[in-house]
Amino acid sequence: MRPLSGRRFSITVGWRIAAFVAVSFAYPYIAEALQTFSECSSSDNGRDCWIVAVLSGTVLRVAILGLFALSLIRPVWRRARTVGMPRLTGFIVPALFLLDWQVLTVLGGYWPVSFDKGILNTGLPYFSILALLIILLLAVAKEPEGSGRVLWRRRRISCECGWLASLGALVLGAVSVGLFGLWLAAMTQGVMTSPFAADAVRVGRAASVVALVAMVPIVWMILAETLSRPPGPLSGQQS
Repeated sequence: MRPLSGRRFSITVGWRIAAFVAVSFAYPYIAEALQTFSECSSSDNGRDCWIVAVLSGTVLRVAILGLFALSLIRPVWRRARTVGMPRLTGFIVPALFLLDWQVLTVLGGYWPVSFDKGILNTGLPYFSILALLIILLLAVAKEPEGSGRVLWRRRRISCECGWLASLGALVLGAVSVGLFGLWLAAMTQGVMTSPFAADAVRVGRAASVVALVAMVPIVWMILAETLSRPPGPLSGQQS
């Protein structure tokens, strides 16, 4: 597989992110079109339109987010391989976006069902921010030339700290989602009080803190890679 340059990676991932954001903000009109196409407004009690709204606001939005995450695996994996980062990064970045499903599935201001977003949400989509920072690092990282060292060897300590913290945030976030699922399963069986809910909140907050910790070395590497770039061909010439 051929190496993926930073410019090509930026274009490839950039249009995927732009397409996801555009579809998210256009979703209210998509949902309205679905209701018009299904002719649910002909129902006297409006129940049919409510069902269409629920299905479009849950299944379809989650499916769009899932397709977006899947579309990132290949370019992130290729770019991580090019700059010498662990190839598992190609799966970590999409998974981090999926952990912010509470925020990303309501992006655009339309949500027909009032779900509570408090399990992992602590005010900001920390996992998505971390994923975007990793993407930015992959975009600005210099490719090794000749006998040059790859990113992991040039900035080994920062890479190890950032990558391990990102992996830790991913694991904790996944555990929190699992606990949230167990809580929902208990509710379907009529158990209204369950320790899984409180555990999901605690683990989710811990995951957010670890994600913040992971951002520090990643931001440092972004600045270091950007500032260490060689000057352009005209930068050393006098005017």
